[in-house]
Amino acid sequence: MRQMIQNCQLFANRALPMLFLVSAGLLVTACTDNLITRFPPPDVVLLQQAQQDDPTITMTDLDHGRKLYLTNCTACHSAEPIERYSLVDWQVILPDMSAESKFNARQERDVSAYVLSYRRMLAQQSTP
Repeated sequence: MRQMIQNCQLFANRALPMLFLVSAGLLVTACTDNLITRFPPPDVVLLQQAQQDDPTITMTDLDHGRKLYLTNCTACHSAEPIERYSLVDWQVILPDMSAESKFNARQERDVSAYVLSYRRMLAQQSTP
C-alpha cells in the first residue's frame, strides 16, 4: 500500500506539471492561430491597398499598425474583428480611439492604414 501511495505521489510530482505545461502550450498555440487568422500580418495585397491612399506606406508601417491594434487597443477592450464595422464606421472610430490612446501622428497613421486597408480588402473579397 505504501508503495502505491509513493507511486501516486511520484506521478503527481512529475506528470501533472508536464501535463499542465503541454495544456498551456496548446492553449497559447490556439490563441496565436486565432489572432493570425483574425488579424493577419500584412502582405503584398494589403500593402497595395494601403498605398492607394498613401503611397509612402511601407510593410513596416502596416506591421507597426497591426501591433498597435493588437496591443494598445486591447488595453481597454478586446480587439474588435475588423469586419465588424464598415469602412465608414472605422473612419469615425479610428480618430477617436487614436486620441483616446494618445497616439502620435505616425502611430495613428500606421494603425489606420492597417485597419482601413484590411477592411477594404475584406469588402472587395466579399463582392461577387
